[in-house]
Amino acid sequence: MASDKQDFMRELERMGLKVGDFGWGRSDFYAEGGFDISAEDGDAYKYIDYYGEFRGGYPYISEDIEQMAEDYGYILEWYNAGVLQAAPEY
Repeated sequence: MASDKQDFMRELERMGLKVGDFGWGRSDFYAEGGFDISAEDGDAYKYIDYYGEFRGGYPYISEDIEQMAEDYGYILEWYNAGVLQAAPEY
């Protein structure tokens, strides 16, 4: 599990996304392998957009990131407009 998390995070960072433990979630969320993805920093606008300003007004997560999450065994959920959280599937 830990290697999946690290690999997934590394792959997102290579895409220009900021990832990590931003402290928005409960401590057990992070302890169980969850992490945050910034929707405001780096190249986030290319891949995730809560307001969907550039994609018809609906929250958007690129198919590439959704497929990566599935491949690594994670689910994605918006915490707020600035943070997308990745949680391991159980």
